[in-house]
Amino acid sequence: KFIVYCLEDASKRCFEEVVDNLCIVFDLNNFTLSCMDYQVLKNLIWLLSRHYPERLGICLIINAPAFFSGCWAVIKGWLDENTA
Repeated sequence: KFIVYCLEDASKRCFEEVVDNLCIVFDLNNFTLSCMDYQVLKNLIWLLSRHYPERLGICLIINAPAFFSGCWAVIKGWLDENTA
């Protein structure tokens, strides 16, 4: 619910300022495998693609640990090929 609130607030601000796209930054500092919840992430991707299509300008992932490349291999399969 918090993510939807943030996206709605950002969309409202973008509309007021005539901004077309959003930038989302995920800081994975201190990220561990126990933090990874694939189902939540899969639901988030579904939500964004269905309710906010074409709004994401760029998504940056910073401070990702080395093992995240394995996680990304799974996540990438859930994304539209133009998105990934």
